[in-house]
Amino acid sequence: MISGELLLIALPPMFAALSIGLKAVRSVAASAPVFDRWIIVAAAAAHLFMTLRLPYGQPVADALIGADALNYLFLLILSVLFLGSALYSTVFIKEMAVLIREARDERYNNWYVPTMLFTLATLSGVILSRNLGLMWVFIEATTLSTAPLILHHRGKESLEAVWKYLFICSVGIALAFIGVLAMTEAGRTIKGAGLSVDALTAGASAISPLWGGIAFVFALIGFGTKMGLAPMHTWLPDAHSQAPSPASAIFSGALTISAFLCILRYYQIFSHTPMIGFIRQLMLVLGLVSLFVSAVYVLRAGNFKRKLAYSTIEHMGILAIGMGLGGAAIYAVMLHTVCSSLAKHSLFLTSGNFLHAYGTVNVREIRSGVERIPQSAWLLVTGTLALLGFPPWALFITEFSMLRQMVTDGRWFVLLMSALFLTIIIYGFVSAVMKMAFSSVEPSASEQPTKRHEPILSTLPQWTFIAALAALGVHIPERLNTILHKAAATLGGF
Repeated sequence: MISGELLLIALPPMFAALSIGLKAVRSVAASAPVFDRWIIVAAAAAHLFMTLRLPYGQPVADALIGADALNYLFLLILSVLFLGSALYSTVFIKEMAVLIREARDERYNNWYVPTMLFTLATLSGVILSRNLGLMWVFIEATTLSTAPLILHHRGKESLEAVWKYLFICSVGIALAFIGVLAMTEAGRTIKGAGLSVDALTAGASAISPLWGGIAFVFALIGFGTKMGLAPMHTWLPDAHSQAPSPASAIFSGALTISAFLCILRYYQIFSHTPMIGFIRQLMLVLGLVSLFVSAVYVLRAGNFKRKLAYSTIEHMGILAIGMGLGGAAIYAVMLHTVCSSLAKHSLFLTSGNFLHAYGTVNVREIRSGVERIPQSAWLLVTGTLALLGFPPWALFITEFSMLRQMVTDGRWFVLLMSALFLTIIIYGFVSAVMKMAFSSVEPSASEQPTKRHEPILSTLPQWTFIAALAALGVHIPERLNTILHKAAATLGGF
């Protein structure tokens, strides 16, 4: 009998095979967009249903895959976000088919849905892996499954972005492999441990500090490349800006946090050893560097999707800083992972609406959003406020909790730098969003804004996520709160 975890990994490729198979049948190939729209929704709904029913406990030490509270939380984020992208994709696929037909190109992009589904499978594999070697294999597979999505538009910039992504992430994953090899040597004294996360955690006191330190450093740099931590972040703005908006949303909300989970597994192993002090200092440094890079480039980026990409780097930095603080901040990190993923996902989907309405996401070329696409304009404003941590949205609680932890621990330099960089980022985002949503078109402009139809599925996922963020800012449901506390406890937090 196939376990629920294995089925979660195997199910998306089954739907992908169905999509490919239907296109191969001549009698139904012309209806490929219609089939694809509902295949991806069915796959996403099935994945979420199975995730909600998946029991999570402490797997046995030799388990290759399994769910504990930590990876169950990440799996739940992935599944919810993918359903949001799938619903939005029904509109995106329809618009894509119309554009191709208007261009008199009968070739429908056959690989968007299968590639999205393979991405769901590989990300599920990363999250559910309980063996460091298998986790590395799946994170490498995500590079291959996501690359066609970056190349989707087949332009010069897309080609440049995909080669940059493949090169930088492949180097990063190669460095992470050195970390895997070092961990093999570090855990040699633990009988039968191999690369099992559970066995290595249980016997962490016997791990060689030298080899353990080497393993963590290479894992942090290698997986940090895929996560988007600066200075290993350089692939991320190009890839996020070139991929279709539903795919960019998955990259920002799920791909990066899956790489973060890989780092957390190493953090978990060393969480109750003397090495944790060194590990936390290292994460604080990279977290501050990421905030600095985001603050500098958010002001300079003219493309709104690139701004969102730098916001992703910012939030990866916040997560690293929280793990560097330790203690109660780890609970805030777990909640921040949930909330920042929902907020970024909402904004990336909304950027797709602006691209369709204006033909660009260049901030200087977008005006009067509230007149042309009012729902998307208000989504842009509220989503930005939620992402930047304004009350009543839940990110206010997570960021305030981390700042309070800095005060409690007397980390005044970290507090000062974090506050400064976050203020710059807030200014960069708010000024751009206000112009896009509310500034008026020049009276001499040849094209005055006219209200455009906004399909319900192009805004429903975003409104749902933003409402959820507001609700989490007021009350965290008991089941979610329990998962968050258990996940934090797995990493030595509370």
